[in-house]
Amino acid sequence: VVVQPKDPYNWYGIARFNLMHPPFNNVKLRRALLAAISQEDYMRAAFGDDQRTWRSCAAMMPCGVKYVSELGKADMPSLNIAAARKLVAESGYNGERTVVLAPMDYVQLGAFGQVTADLLKRLGMNVDFQPVDWGTQIARTASREPVERGGWSMFHTSGSMVSMVNPALNGYIRGQGQKGWTGWYDKPEIERMSQEWLASPTDADQTALFDRMQRTLFEDPPFLPLGQYGVYTVRRSDISGILDGSGSYPWNVRRAG
Repeated sequence: VVVQPKDPYNWYGIARFNLMHPPFNNVKLRRALLAAISQEDYMRAAFGDDQRTWRSCAAMMPCGVKYVSELGKADMPSLNIAAARKLVAESGYNGERTVVLAPMDYVQLGAFGQVTADLLKRLGMNVDFQPVDWGTQIARTASREPVERGGWSMFHTSGSMVSMVNPALNGYIRGQGQKGWTGWYDKPEIERMSQEWLASPTDADQTALFDRMQRTLFEDPPFLPLGQYGVYTVRRSDISGILDGSGSYPWNVRRAG
C-alpha cells in the first residue's frame, strides 16, 4: 500500500460571512472574530496532530501562492476568550441570532463548523448551529433573506489553491457585491486592484498589489481563513499513473503486469 499527496496545491479552509444582514454586516464584529480564531484549533479538529498534512497561514490568500506574504499575524493573534469577548462587546453586537451552517457529509467542513459554533458561543454570541448536507448548504446560501426568513449568517467551505492564484479569478476575495459570490462582499477597492493586477508589468508591481489587497481584506474581512490542508490518497503498490490534482481523475490509471 502506498500513501501519497493527492493535490500538490492543497486546500484552503474558509468560514464565509453573510455581509448583507446582521450580525456580520458589522465590520468590527468580523474583525473581532478574525482576532479570536486559532487556525490550529480548526486544523487539529479536522486532521489531527500530524502537521505534515496541514499548516497555519496568516494570509487572505493561500501561502505558497506566488506574491502572497503572511501579512495578517497582527490581525490574527488568537486572543484569549476574555480579550476576544471584550472585542465582540465593543463591536456593538447586540445578541442577534447567528445561523452557522456546516456540511457534515464533508468531514473536515463539519469539524470546521463545530469549532466555529463552539467559539462563537464562548464569545457570548447567540449561535444557531445547523449541521446540514452539502446540497442543503448550497441551496441555503443562495438565499438573501434574513435568518428570520430562512437565511444564514456563516457557512463553511474550502477551495483549491488553484482557484486562488489569480486575484481576478479568486471569487473568495472579489468585492462584486450583489453580482459576486454568495455572502455578497461589496468592496470597490478590491475590484480596482484586481483590474490593476491584470495590467501589472512586473513581479514587483504584482507583489505590491497582493500586499495592498491583503491589507484591505484584513481591514474588512469577507471570510475567516481557517488554515491550509493537504489531501492524501491510498493505492495498491501495483497501481501507477494516478494524476495529481484537486479532483480524482479516472484516466491514465494502470495496474502493473
